[in-house]
Amino acid sequence: MEIKKYKISSVRNDGTNVKIFTLESTNGHNVQFKPGQFVNLYLLENGNFSIFRQFSIASGPSSAQLEFCIKILQDGKFTSALDKLSIGAEIGLAGPFGHFVYQGQKECVFIAAGTGIAPMMSMLRYINENKIDGEFIVLYTNKTEDSIIYYNELKKLQAENKNIKVVFTLTQETPAHWQGELGRISSEMVEKYVTKSNERMWFFCGPVEFVKTIKEHALGKGAQPDKMKIEGWG
Repeated sequence: MEIKKYKISSVRNDGTNVKIFTLESTNGHNVQFKPGQFVNLYLLENGNFSIFRQFSIASGPSSAQLEFCIKILQDGKFTSALDKLSIGAEIGLAGPFGHFVYQGQKECVFIAAGTGIAPMMSMLRYINENKIDGEFIVLYTNKTEDSIIYYNELKKLQAENKNIKVVFTLTQETPAHWQGELGRISSEMVEKYVTKSNERMWFFCGPVEFVKTIKEHALGKGAQPDKMKIEGWG
């Protein structure tokens, strides 16, 4: 497997214990990928790219750099080491991989928890940039308002693109000013925001138990099994 060399060009905080890493190719030739795919990221250990983890690409395919939103786990060997790296540090990359891919469908439902929003950001950025006409509904759950990743960009996408509807829901707090939903994404919440369930393409991304539950909700509302793409972890 070929490992391409990239370097960290920027890092910023977003959400709770999450950082947005932007990488650029050291030779100027960016990897070609489809919105929703993931790559292996490698860190140097004893002079070799030997430690790696898989992460979905959050940037759109036309971006000159690759963006990843990564939850930093202090007891995680990879992310704790990644968090210590400086701008300009070298990172290896292999891929892309995966079939969790947006392919131009015009009526879609995107349901994500936490960092599960990453591949959907790639899809939404692609949809927005290419002015794809249709109806794109996003249901995005987080514990608290401060933990919402890409919060401002998602609100901006919704404000500027009439085809994109974003619904935020919180499970562990009720801010006084909050105008979104509260609680876990339920069958009732899906029914409230999604019509024509059997005609839509569904994308679910998050922890395994989360996507399993969401799949059951969607099937219960008439979603077609062959119109579902699922990516879970843990």
